[in-house]
Amino acid sequence: MRKIYSLANKISGDEFGKSEKMFMLFNVIAWSLIATILAFALDLIGLFAGFGFARILFVCVGYAVFFPGIIGGSIYLMRK
Repeated sequence: MRKIYSLANKISGDEFGKSEKMFMLFNVIAWSLIATILAFALDLIGLFAGFGFARILFVCVGYAVFFPGIIGGSIYLMRK
């Protein structure tokens, strides 16, 4: 998360409040990409063959965006 925050801080130009918003955006995008790749891998393995791929993608990305993305990013910003 430190690298994501430094990237957001670099892009935003150290404006007050803007770097935190950019960090949250980048954090959610990063976790959704990780979850999408994980869902594709689970689909290729055939681990959840009985379920539809759209359902697996929705669940994996939804949980990954909410818990580590939004809640984890908020906790990181509060501790900073």
